[in-house]
Amino acid sequence: MAESGFEPRSSESGCDSSPEKSLPESTILTRSSPTFLRADDCFCASRKLDAVATEAKFKQDLGFRMLNCGRTDLVKQAASLLGPDGINTMSEQGMTPLMYACVRGDEAMVQMLLDAGADLNVEVISTPHKYPSVHPETRHWTALTFAVLHGHIPVVQLLLDAGAKVEGSLDHGEENYSETPLQLAAAVGNFELVSLLLERGADPMIGTMYRNGISPTSQGDMNSFSQAAAHGHRNVFRKLLAQPEKEKSDILSLEEILAEGTDLAETAPPPLCASRNSKAKLKALREAMYHSAEHGYVDVTIDIRSIG
Repeated sequence: MAESGFEPRSSESGCDSSPEKSLPESTILTRSSPTFLRADDCFCASRKLDAVATEAKFKQDLGFRMLNCGRTDLVKQAASLLGPDGINTMSEQGMTPLMYACVRGDEAMVQMLLDAGADLNVEVISTPHKYPSVHPETRHWTALTFAVLHGHIPVVQLLLDAGAKVEGSLDHGEENYSETPLQLAAAVGNFELVSLLLERGADPMIGTMYRNGISPTSQGDMNSFSQAAAHGHRNVFRKLLAQPEKEKSDILSLEEILAEGTDLAETAPPPLCASRNSKAKLKALREAMYHSAEHGYVDVTIDIRSIG
């Protein structure tokens, strides 16, 4: 039983099924940071199960372990053990086999899972009663998000080529309550990943909204500009700043507006969408300057000030 990852419970423990008490120490430490998620951790929390449910959980655990060993020839057999959702089954961490493969950077396994029908854009579930071991910070993350976080560029390229959404779980026009892949790449300062995501259409203006549990309104932003500035990644910040607007013919960039200066007053007023866009970018740059100054990255602060 020692190999299964479970710790036996004494009869005095009653029916306490708290995940923190039922999981071994190594698993609890793993859950403290999504950056160090390990694919070989125990996938199911100890709790009272009937015989049928116990058998199903055992098979599911075995299926995940077969996939996590890196044997691409076992994909079909493992999928048959995972349950009715097959290759898209989620562990109690709310993660699919594809997500675990992206964490490991196993390009061959990622390709095999995609060929087997793995869902590219499924996201980590945020229902703790059904998935008690989900880390709060990974909720709504997709396979692409995990690959970006761990810096696996070939896997990121593979996912994007296969049709993964470049903004992760974010749908157009909705408020974002999870980090986008570009935000994470900017935060860690991975210039190559930032460049790749920008080429594929990622929007550096997207920020993350947070609910503090007290105020009914959402707060916070921390878009990609702020993430790069707050961590002192000057080259990444410059790359984000140099990114042209998506609709170049209709919207003037901030650099163009500042470069023309007073000439704008002598010409026809810019379109309304350009005005709104420039105001949003100015706000983003002010916030980025605040974060760079707060964390002591004077070079980034000076760069932003030099823009005007």
